[in-house]
Amino acid sequence: MGTASVTPVGSSRAPASWWRRSVNPRGGRQPELHLRPHVEAWCQRLALIDEYTDDAGAYFLDLEWRDALRSVGETRPAVFHLIGSFAESATYVRQRRASGDGDGPTTQLQFEVGTGELAPDARCAPHGHAVVINVAGVP
Repeated sequence: MGTASVTPVGSSRAPASWWRRSVNPRGGRQPELHLRPHVEAWCQRLALIDEYTDDAGAYFLDLEWRDALRSVGETRPAVFHLIGSFAESATYVRQRRASGDGDGPTTQLQFEVGTGELAPDARCAPHGHAVVINVAGVP
């Protein structure tokens, strides 16, 4: 599994940059340990190809769409179901097209997710997770 470089907050490539300013993404938890069991339990039409955490604590999931119906309209509900398996009381999702390497053509669907518990409504210690879900195989 690779390691991503840190993306500056405010950059168009920063996952849910407002979220990173609002909460501590690490929050004392390791996202790959806290969130991955939910990801593994849910993945059916989405195959987990790779996962990694960047230096700022964002959890990246590289998925491949495996269903015969290959459209954004079919993919989005499946990804939202996946997000729902680990979403906490405050959740933000941004969908967009992104290139795999930052310079090439837009080849994957990307969902930037910020989720966590915010004070004063937190059920546990306030914390948050930034998650980037890249989905290949969707025209």
